[in-house]
Amino acid sequence: MNLQTELKNKLLDGSISNIEFLENLMGLDQSTPFHENCYSNIEIMEDPEIKKIFESSEEGTKYNYYDYLRLFYFHAFQDEAHKNGATNEAKNYLENANKLSKVLDEILPNEDPLFSKYILGTLYYMNNDLENLQLVIADYELGDKTDFTYSNINVLKRLYNGLVSNKNVDYKRDY
Repeated sequence: MNLQTELKNKLLDGSISNIEFLENLMGLDQSTPFHENCYSNIEIMEDPEIKKIFESSEEGTKYNYYDYLRLFYFHAFQDEAHKNGATNEAKNYLENANKLSKVLDEILPNEDPLFSKYILGTLYYMNNDLENLQLVIADYELGDKTDFTYSNINVLKRLYNGLVSNKNVDYKRDY
């Protein structure tokens, strides 16, 4: 039995809380440099029994569930794109992360608009859409300035410059 299944069983039998479940999954995600545990984290979080628990949770816990799931999908995109390039599988992970940004905005509007924009900008990059990527960068720069914000702006700019210079998508090269 893998750790995610063990965590699921503990959540279902009530021996850990919803928040402990999420924090343990995040710990697994962050335990490797390339976030390889994101795939099994997605699988366990998409399990209908788990989803039902979080769907019926209070707003903040429900938000955290979708926020973590979005991050795991984004990490799956990054891992796939670094290993195999702009595959349909990589794009599907990124599109799922983008869809979850919309779900999150329905739960708590404007709670995390910058990460949502970062995901959207990355999606524009993957679709070779320079015009919209440039708009996201400009919009992103208007937001709050934190170390995380600067890091993401710099990544989006590198992705943009990579498309301009090379005329093709290569996430590993441009990231």
